[in-house]
Amino acid sequence: PLPTMRTVIVFGATGEVGKRAAATAAGPLHGLDVVLAVRNPDKPVDATIAHLRKLQADLADPASVERAAAAAGALAAFVYVVFDAADGMAGVFRALRSAGVEHVVLLSSIAITHELQLLGDGAGLADVPASEKIAYLHARAEAAALAVPGLAVTALRPGSFASNTAAAWRPQIQHYGRVALAYPDVPMAHIASADIGDVAAAALAVAHPTAGSHTVVDLVGGSKVTNREAVAIVARALGREIAVDELSEAEYVQRFSAWVPAAALQVSMKLFRLLQEGQHDFDSAEYAKNVQTWAGHPAMTYADWLEANKHLFLIE
Repeated sequence: PLPTMRTVIVFGATGEVGKRAAATAAGPLHGLDVVLAVRNPDKPVDATIAHLRKLQADLADPASVERAAAAAGALAAFVYVVFDAADGMAGVFRALRSAGVEHVVLLSSIAITHELQLLGDGAGLADVPASEKIAYLHARAEAAALAVPGLAVTALRPGSFASNTAAAWRPQIQHYGRVALAYPDVPMAHIASADIGDVAAAALAVAHPTAGSHTVVDLVGGSKVTNREAVAIVARALGREIAVDELSEAEYVQRFSAWVPAAALQVSMKLFRLLQEGQHDFDSAEYAKNVQTWAGHPAMTYADWLEANKHLFLIE
C-alpha cells in the first residue's frame, strides 16, 4: 500500500504568507495533505489553493481550533499571532496539541531577535519588555507554545515585509507623486512574503520534529537597499519620477500616526535609529541564507520582489 500523506493545517490562508505556505506545502516539492482553517469557509481563497479542503476555525476560539485540527487529522499547523488574545494564545496551542498536532510553525517576528540582542547574553523570551509591543506580543506567543508539553515549535521571525513598502508608498505616489521617509538612507533587507511562505512549507514538512524543541528561523530578504534606493527602484519600474521627502522621526510619526498602528511605527523607528547609529547589523546576511537553507532557493531581492509585484504599486 502507498504511504498515507502527512496532513497539516494552515491558518491564515487568505494572507500572503499563509496562502504561499499552503500552496508550496501541497505542491510537488513537499506533497503534503494540506487543510485550510478559515473563519468563513464560503469566502473564496486564492486560485492556487482553491482545490484544498477547508474547515471552519477561528484562532480567537480555541474550541473551533481543536475541532478543525482533529477533523483534519493534522500533525503540524501553521499559525500566526493574534495580538489581542488575552492568554497569549495559550488556549490555541493547548487545543492544537489536544487534537494531535505535534508541531507548530509560528509566524513570529524578528523584533524578538533584535530585542534579545539589545538585552544581551542570557536574555530570553520572558525578558522582552511589554513596552516593545511587537516583540513582546510575538515573544508571549512563542513562550505560550513552548509551555505546552510535547509540542515542537518552529518560530519564523521575518524582518520588514517588502509588501509593506507598497502599502505605505502607493497612496503617497498616487496623491502626491512623492514619498515621505524617515531615515531614508538606512539599508534594509525587505523580505518577500512568498519566501516566508516557502520556508513555512518546508518547516511543516519536517517529518519528526523533537517534542519540546524551539527552532528559531530569522528571515530577511536577499538584498539590502535603503528606502531611498527602493523608491528609485519603484520609480524605474513604474516609468515615472518619484521624489523623496526626508522627515525627522517626530515629523514622520506625526504625519503617519493616524493610519499606521503606533506599535508598528515604534518598532520601525527604533530599528531605523539603531541601524543609523551603526550599533547593530540587524539584517545579518546569515538570516538571508535561511531562505536558501529551508526553501532551497535564494531569498528574493527587493528588485526581484517588485518585478513580481509591480501591480501593488499601479495607480488606478
